[in-house]
Amino acid sequence: MLADDNKNAKMQKYISQYTSYLEIEKCLSSTTIKIYRNDIVEFQRYLGDKKPIEGTTRDRIRGFLVFLTRKHNQPITRRRKLTTLRSFFEYLTNEKKIRENPTKTIALPRVAIKEPSYFTEREIKKIITQIRKDKTRFKERNLTIFKVLAETGLRIGEMVGLDIKDLDFKNKTMRVKRKGNYIQRIPIPNSLAKDLREFTKNKGFNNPVFISSFKSRITQRRVSMLLQVYIKKAGESQEGKTIHSIRHGFCSRLLDKGVNLKTIQILAGHRSIATTERYLHIAKERLRQGIEMAQI
Repeated sequence: MLADDNKNAKMQKYISQYTSYLEIEKCLSSTTIKIYRNDIVEFQRYLGDKKPIEGTTRDRIRGFLVFLTRKHNQPITRRRKLTTLRSFFEYLTNEKKIRENPTKTIALPRVAIKEPSYFTEREIKKIITQIRKDKTRFKERNLTIFKVLAETGLRIGEMVGLDIKDLDFKNKTMRVKRKGNYIQRIPIPNSLAKDLREFTKNKGFNNPVFISSFKSRITQRRVSMLLQVYIKKAGESQEGKTIHSIRHGFCSRLLDKGVNLKTIQILAGHRSIATTERYLHIAKERLRQGIEMAQI
């Protein structure tokens, strides 16, 4: 029993060291770190207390993937969990805790790439129109929230994380804490800058831009709920549409209007141009026009 406790304590130590590494050296967000930790703990439970982490084999990793399949984990979920384990064991290998990474030669589950669900410009305008009809005292707040999302392409977490001190009205830019905890300054469209200046007038420099009815920073969940309310009022289909669909609409709209992929990548805060290329499917007509222009 004592030996099992020692194995468990060692595993907990490894997990703690690894999550500190993710936070300090990889600069990952607390949400991402929590997901990584949960994936590793799930694998630990699968192994059981009697099997030390140092003795993990490829067969045990494959067994874990079978276990996840039987639990009806989708391919994308199994892929993420294997990616987590690959990173964790790579860390243990580099730290000389184990000899080799047992996940190294195991192929990631294949995942079908889905085209992003997005709001068209027409749909966004209909939602904005519904917000303008709002009779509540939060009309201006809600209108500004959705204009920021639609006109800057911010992720919802980036938007709710904005403080008034992040807004530079002189240069018409905003300071955004991006996914991965890096800071980026992006331009604010002229009309939106005017709206934000008016909305934040006479508010404390260190205060959040968007406040809830509880006088605290508005939550992502609350904004998502508001979107569903306005979608319904606008008479639009809610199928497959989430708050992130506004961001997809932003990227798609820019691409359709001829903005180059590199510019969209920078504005959207994509680390990889491959992420931005997902929106190429939406510009089929523009691609057709391009290939026609190549005729001799």
